[in-house]
Amino acid sequence: FKKAGGQVVQGLIYRRNLESAMFIEGTPKLGRPFYDVKNGHWFYNAVNFCYNKGVMSGTSSIKYSFDPYSNLTRAQMVTMLAQLGKVNVKPYTTSSFSDVKVGSWYAPYVQWAYAKGIVSGTGNGKFSPNAAVSRQDMVVMLYNFTKVIRGVPGNISTELYKSFADASQLSSYAYNAMNWALHTGCISGSNGQLLPKATAQRAQVAQMANMYCVNILGMK
Repeated sequence: FKKAGGQVVQGLIYRRNLESAMFIEGTPKLGRPFYDVKNGHWFYNAVNFCYNKGVMSGTSSIKYSFDPYSNLTRAQMVTMLAQLGKVNVKPYTTSSFSDVKVGSWYAPYVQWAYAKGIVSGTGNGKFSPNAAVSRQDMVVMLYNFTKVIRGVPGNISTELYKSFADASQLSSYAYNAMNWALHTGCISGSNGQLLPKATAQRAQVAQMANMYCVNILGMK
């Protein structure tokens, strides 16, 4: 009962374990639903938080894998923001981007984000939904999202991003957003670097979302 197509499937192993727990204890252990997120991982608490709050979910068809080290796509990022804001995206039935087809699962989320000024595309009428989101664009999207739900964040005079070794790699359009994210504790950098042009892994996004929910939204 743990094979599919003659191959052992990790998701089925985890499913069998859940069923065993239900039989023995009467309730499934759903506190950590992902087989690739284990106690001891630095992102363990953040992923659990995001899952339990409905901010992020799994990536496989049976939802048992989180893929913490894979890159988050631009489409996934705007979807996460919509889930965070509990937005009803059903009214967004059109598309302003040539590479976002109406009817695709992410089309209403992208259109919502565009209509609200959270995103502006990647140029030439495209959004690049399947491209990995960069760390600086992740922060900019979160900053713009905050302006939509909370209003423009207050001015922060201390330019915290300048204290990082690779601050010169930060694009000018991301200055305010990065400074705000550092000031509010939504991000903290990595070994003294911002890595603004690097892609954002799903575990990193979960950590940022966790800190945002706690520090900005006051969620527990």
